[in-house]
Amino acid sequence: MSENETLDKRQVRIQCVDTPVGIATSITDVKTGEPISKAFRAVITIDVNDVNKAEITYYESDADGKLVVKDGDVVVSTAESIDPEVDITAFEVKPVPAPKHNGNLDAYKYGTDAKCYLIGSGVTIEMPGAEESCHLGAKQALSLLTWLEQERTTLERLAKEVLGD
Repeated sequence: MSENETLDKRQVRIQCVDTPVGIATSITDVKTGEPISKAFRAVITIDVNDVNKAEITYYESDADGKLVVKDGDVVVSTAESIDPEVDITAFEVKPVPAPKHNGNLDAYKYGTDAKCYLIGSGVTIEMPGAEESCHLGAKQALSLLTWLEQERTTLERLAKEVLGD
């Protein structure tokens, strides 16, 4: 830093809009709301064994706001801030929940016309053409569910063999 420069602490906001892709990222001055448009890279380092810092890499511009070019290349500089205050909007990736099964056993992917109902204290399974339905109490249904989960791989293999997948 030269004697003609002063050191000002500047708080910036780095924010992605609707996507985590860099082109949709804006960097603005928190106090003024002014965009910092020449910045193209921000590296924030938080290290428990060292000082925290932020490095902002930007294209230099002249007093008129035009890019500074030297030997045919745009001049690039990096400003480093030790122990920065940074306000960042980040994205959280969450899995999309699977749709809830509607009880139609043909609604999954293995082609049958059976239907399950929660009735009273258990589950009733109806098969078209069968003279009687099957009713399982709640404990029996949970036991069946445990067994089905345990045998999932074998059941998927058998279903593929039957359907020719």
